[in-house]
Amino acid sequence: MGGFVPWFCSGDKLRVFNVTGFDNNLVVFTITSLFGSNFFYTDRQGYTPGISASSKIAKIAVPFIVDSGVVYVDTAMIKDATITNAKIANLAVDNAKIADATITGGKIANATITGSLIANSTITGALIQDSTITTAKVADTLQSTNYNAETRTGWQINKAGTATFNQVSVRGSIAGVDFTSYNWPTAGTYGFYLGAEGLRLGNLNNNKYFQVTHDGNVTAPGLTINNGAATFPGSLNVKSAESGARMEITNSTIKVYDSAGTLRVQIGDLA
Repeated sequence: MGGFVPWFCSGDKLRVFNVTGFDNNLVVFTITSLFGSNFFYTDRQGYTPGISASSKIAKIAVPFIVDSGVVYVDTAMIKDATITNAKIANLAVDNAKIADATITGGKIANATITGSLIANSTITGALIQDSTITTAKVADTLQSTNYNAETRTGWQINKAGTATFNQVSVRGSIAGVDFTSYNWPTAGTYGFYLGAEGLRLGNLNNNKYFQVTHDGNVTAPGLTINNGAATFPGSLNVKSAESGARMEITNSTIKVYDSAGTLRVQIGDLA
């Protein structure tokens, strides 16, 4: 049987009038009024289900009930829904696709994320206990929380490539400017190198350099210190002062002057 079923709610009671149905013996009868508390039934196929002669709905699955003004749905499939405000106490989602979402406050107790692509994200505060980052791009500055240039605390690395540290321990070598290894660079270039082999400054190929080997030998243009013995292959002109009491040493002479500037001792070429 189909047709219109008149009904209305009174408080938390549902009243149905003039319902036509079948009893257990398939005899048609009409119930002029049916009072229900905490139930309501409507069939999707448009007919009124069988009702016993005692005006009770027996052995019929109730898809939803109304209890104290609240609607309870056992199972629901919603094809297209717009929900302005939803409160979900406990939610289990097997598969979710969210095209665009704004999450004001989210707390994830324990999450395993296999693959995540974040095109543009602003994270105000993050605590990462253990993280593996394959490639990271820092737009401005990477620094410690206590960095202060005036008090010289903390450390900083900025996008210009400069860095500030209070102390550095290097296990390998340091090469700067045109040096890429311990070998001298090509002529016309300069730089520095510091490693296990020693220290090199300038460029030997420009004849302007300074070198200290790992065993303490020193080499520079016009100066060689090898095993503690110093050699000056060029001209020698040493003065302890420009005037007054002083000593002067040249390639051929040693001279000693008093405080008045008078020569008191001369050794070597007396001419």
